[in-house]
Amino acid sequence: MIARFRGSKGHDFYWLRNQYLKLKEADLPVAVAKPFALVSTWTTDLRYKAGRIKTKDADLFLAAARDMLTWADGRL
Repeated sequence: MIARFRGSKGHDFYWLRNQYLKLKEADLPVAVAKPFALVSTWTTDLRYKAGRIKTKDADLFLAAARDMLTWADGRL
């Protein structure tokens, strides 16, 4: 798995989700599906773009990412 987690795939949330589904044979729980949907809308360019964005958008993204990390902690 680590060998495949290189380059652009490591930034592709749908690829990562599919890897999880292959291992666990279950979809993401509802509590994680909504944060996943929000976080996955941010392209790699947007995630690494220097500059300003709306504070509300950044706060929503960070909260969603925290929710996903909290859920994933200890599961993978």
